[in-house]
Amino acid sequence: MAADWNNLPEELLVEVLARLPVKGLLQSKSVCKAWLGLISSRSFILTHLNHAAADPNNKTFIAHSYQVISPNHRISLLRLDDLDNPVNLEHPFPSSVSPGEMEVVGSCNGLLCLTDPLGHIRLWNPAMRRVRDISDFAISEVDSTGEVSVGFGHDGVSGDYKVVRIVWTSRSEKSPGRVEVYSFNQASWREIEVEVDFELIHGSCRVIVKGNPYWMALAHRWEVHKQFFVSFDVHNEVFSKIPWPDQCMNPNGRRQGYGTLTEFQESFAVAVGKYVEGRILEVSIWVMDDNTGGEYSWTKKISVGPILGVNRLVGCLKNGEIVGENNIERQLILCDSTTQEIKQTQVRIRTLGVHNYVESLVN
Repeated sequence: MAADWNNLPEELLVEVLARLPVKGLLQSKSVCKAWLGLISSRSFILTHLNHAAADPNNKTFIAHSYQVISPNHRISLLRLDDLDNPVNLEHPFPSSVSPGEMEVVGSCNGLLCLTDPLGHIRLWNPAMRRVRDISDFAISEVDSTGEVSVGFGHDGVSGDYKVVRIVWTSRSEKSPGRVEVYSFNQASWREIEVEVDFELIHGSCRVIVKGNPYWMALAHRWEVHKQFFVSFDVHNEVFSKIPWPDQCMNPNGRRQGYGTLTEFQESFAVAVGKYVEGRILEVSIWVMDDNTGGEYSWTKKISVGPILGVNRLVGCLKNGEIVGENNIERQLILCDSTTQEIKQTQVRIRTLGVHNYVESLVN
């Protein structure tokens, strides 16, 4: 049988192996040197990733949760067709204690980017159980008043993965934001010259769409109600500002409802939740259309509600599943945005965020 496999044309062998999960491929590396070289090649890693991303049976996502008792931060792998059996993963920050002591920056092509307040940044492939620490920054002189925000993404042109780090070295001295970029391929940081004329609301990006990270931002920290979005073009290494949908703003320029950034069918979107007396009255998903000439437009794709049993909007998955939480039981709950079917999970601790996920050999 081994001889038959060895005599297969390479293109057919690739087609067969590309359908295997990561665990099976890691075991297959030991079959022979030819298989080891094939499975380790950049071209096969990309073929396997593209196959996994396009697989309609890939229904996995990541939930980042927090509990008071140890272990405090939990990263769980869930399947939409098996929500009763979440798999708790051994992540690279097991000793994190408080809610802010670990952030999941984002998930991109099987890699998760994690960070903590001490400045550590780690790229983690859960399927391969491999971690890369990239904390040797180009800009290190951040004092106690300084702030750092992190984004993560993929350059679809060069194939490189990049981490962007926006640094305000000292708020007391009103220092301008400086930006540095880590290249996965080069395994090094470098500072780039780019204007940072905004302030980011969160410590890390909120979502990664088509390889580019997105944040919520302000022009000035005292204008808390005048928010917009910022994206980082990972290939060209430039920032862009994106306005909120006009339909989500009231006449005085303030947004209506609580918003969370998300991906919807491969497009950047914002999910807006309207609350009444501690419950979600409605969730609408607005998708940003392809901008032409710097003009941005939005289309409302989904409007669902009320969502019974859900008190807090956590996020959305790219297929349109709305993810919320019951504040009493801390239970993670999903709502099918088409049928409005409620799906309960066995995640029963406070969930900080959800992320789309696909297994890969990227490392």
